[in-house]
Amino acid sequence: MKEDQELQDMFGRIEAGINASPGLRDRVGKLLAEPKTTRSRFRLALAGGLVGFACVIGVTIVLLPTASAAGMYRQIQAAIRDAKTMHVRSYSEMPGKPRRLSSDLYYANGDWRMDMFPGTRIARSMLHIGGDQYLYFAKSDVAVKEPAIAELVEGNQTALEFAESNTDDGRITGSRDFTIESRPDENGRPVYAVIATRKDTPYHLEMIVDKRTDLPIRSSFTGQPTSSRNYRVIYVEYSFGEPIGRDILTPQIQTTTKIVNLSTEADAIKTAWKNPLKTIRTGGTSVDVRNVAVNEKGEVFIACSFGKPIEGLRNVAFPQNLLPESITDDQGREYVLVDTLRPGAFFGDTKAFEYFKFGSDNLAITEWAPMQPMTPWQQARSIKTTFVARTWSGYPTYSEPSIRAIEDLPVSDVLSGDFPVYSTVMMLDEPHVQFEMIASGKRGEAYEKRREFGRAAYWYRDAAGKAWPPSSAKPYEDKAAKCLKELGKSTLP
Repeated sequence: MKEDQELQDMFGRIEAGINASPGLRDRVGKLLAEPKTTRSRFRLALAGGLVGFACVIGVTIVLLPTASAAGMYRQIQAAIRDAKTMHVRSYSEMPGKPRRLSSDLYYANGDWRMDMFPGTRIARSMLHIGGDQYLYFAKSDVAVKEPAIAELVEGNQTALEFAESNTDDGRITGSRDFTIESRPDENGRPVYAVIATRKDTPYHLEMIVDKRTDLPIRSSFTGQPTSSRNYRVIYVEYSFGEPIGRDILTPQIQTTTKIVNLSTEADAIKTAWKNPLKTIRTGGTSVDVRNVAVNEKGEVFIACSFGKPIEGLRNVAFPQNLLPESITDDQGREYVLVDTLRPGAFFGDTKAFEYFKFGSDNLAITEWAPMQPMTPWQQARSIKTTFVARTWSGYPTYSEPSIRAIEDLPVSDVLSGDFPVYSTVMMLDEPHVQFEMIASGKRGEAYEKRREFGRAAYWYRDAAGKAWPPSSAKPYEDKAAKCLKELGKSTLP
């Protein structure tokens, strides 16, 4: 009954409007005649028409919460799903900092390209064209080709679904109040605004929508807290129906680009690593060491495969496997753990991860740098490795102290370059761009734990000087300053 009365009131307001269109009158009249169960699908069309009417008589239309809001978004998202071409640019803005482009997505008839600019990380791109997709980093001259993963652009979303989700930020975390407001035409296009707020919070979503197509034009969203308890603003710009040139849907990388085929290269690597160098067993679990590579600077890369997480551990916050925790070499030199990586992890690409499985066992690469580098580096012949139960991604270990093994691993590959040849096909080029920065930072952390603050400050400063992108430098500079303060100094001698 309440809905009937609201519609009657709206119809009366339309009848009172001198410039209300016959089409709008017809739509509202038909809506009144429809059974209640079918009305929800018309509500956005009704609201869009009423916005035009509100421009005449100065009315702001307040949508009913929940059902009306859900119907409104279904209408907008249905319009997006029907798009043939699309360009979506997303920006992020933190308090006191300039607005920054975070992603750029092009879509045309099932093909798409997404460029991602993740702030303190290396820009990367994903290109889906035909039945294939290509993954590449901005500073790389190689693209990895693999069969397309069901047109997925992020997580389990297609390109169009990604655009849909951008129209409704904050939809998961609580109830909101919605309004539709009239707005002046933009470049000859009639538009309306969809506004969502949440009581007693800074949450605010505003989306400008083309009234004729129900397609979004732009949106802004405030309400994502950061570690500093400030809120960043996300801006999104949409364009639909414009031509997308074929030059855009090609790998935008250097002219020396090499395309490597993921499945072919992965098969070759797994064949070469078929027989483990060594299998380590302890505490009812095991790990297979597949490859141990060193370069001329003494950096070490250990590839291990492991099965299901260890069962029966007490006080464990995350699943644990038997993996390297620390290493020394046959000359007694110490190393720092730079990173633990898995294939494809920096693209969120589970297909690459699956390609490098040994049976059902997952693959992880632990990467190490000498605690005290020197030139020339005398080559190690074996690496003494301590294995413990820990997560592959390096979260703190809370496992049984009895699950520990120390093994000498033979060096299987001496590299002519800085990194193993498998790095590109496993899509590890991004962390390798930052390898020297991270290694110096880890040296700083190790010396700081030993309270050798002068050496710690030196390596933190070294990490800041090697930072890429440059925005990564500040945390290291702050750590260096903290260590110098412990010494009562402001600069290194």
